[in-house]
Amino acid sequence: MNVKNLLIALLGSTAGVTAYGLVFIVLLLAGFGLPLPEDIPLVMGGVLVHRGQADLWVMIITGYLGIIIGDSIMFWLGRRFGSNPNAVPRLLRRVVTAERRAWVEGLFHKHGEKLVLAARFLPGVRTVTYFTAGSVGMHYPKFALYDSLAALASAPLFVVLGYKFGADI
Repeated sequence: MNVKNLLIALLGSTAGVTAYGLVFIVLLLAGFGLPLPEDIPLVMGGVLVHRGQADLWVMIITGYLGIIIGDSIMFWLGRRFGSNPNAVPRLLRRVVTAERRAWVEGLFHKHGEKLVLAARFLPGVRTVTYFTAGSVGMHYPKFALYDSLAALASAPLFVVLGYKFGADI
């Protein structure tokens, strides 16, 4: 069984506080580069709402907070370790490579904070983008604003999709 199917089976068998906690933790791990799109735990959260195992608004808020907190941790790790590539925690070195950071830094110089907004919708680029945002000295309030705008679009959308189409998923 692959990670995606295991996650779907695990999420599908939870309810209430356990469901919210699991969705939150998976979103945090996705923020750290877990090779899993964030839409899977968000859609599964919506499916749980459809089944009556969770509340819609609590799941949307849980998804939003999981995204924002995970992204913020990556931002602060970038702020702390970004200037010294050798200091990047070993767990992140596979995701936050020197090549990816150089590429994203170039995009930052070209597009600025719009990149933070767009990265939410580009799986595989999010983690390194948020890490790099911290390392290039982006001000946290500006980062949080753009990241929040993107998360306010994606978290409710995917949870509601899971809720509306829960019988078909």
